[in-house]
Amino acid sequence: MKVLLPFLVGLALALSAPGAAGAPTPAPARPNILFLLSDDHSYPFLGCYGDPNVRTPALDRLAAEGMKFHRFFTAAPQCVPSRAALLTGRSPVAARITRFSSPLARDEITFPEVLREKAGYFVGVCGRSYHLDGSGQNSGATVRSLLEKHGLITFEQRFDREQAA
Repeated sequence: MKVLLPFLVGLALALSAPGAAGAPTPAPARPNILFLLSDDHSYPFLGCYGDPNVRTPALDRLAAEGMKFHRFFTAAPQCVPSRAALLTGRSPVAARITRFSSPLARDEITFPEVLREKAGYFVGVCGRSYHLDGSGQNSGATVRSLLEKHGLITFEQRFDREQAA
């Protein structure tokens, strides 16, 4: 995972970098990046990976127009540490996420933040991002106020648009 984040950042920057200095080149078209993550789901159980029993036409079309992975492994068996690893490129332990309710520390930089700050992308998240804020959305008022007091509610700062599920 530690190697994945620099590679993806380098790829995004290379795809969005201007041509050689002094040479007039049209602005390159940057790719749209859509990262879909499904909890408790194995890749063979999609039509685009050959499962004849599962009908996933929208996902199949996205896969046909984009990129599919065939050897992608999770960094942790739990969803929150796994998401933290995917977003930071670090192991869950290195990112200090070892439990379902651990908030992602503000000094942990995520891939979407790099895309926004270094490559000018508009980034958003939809779904269970609140888990990476220490389950703040589903916690009681006392827990949420403690997380806010200590600066641990950070996902609203990391994205241009956040939509909870």
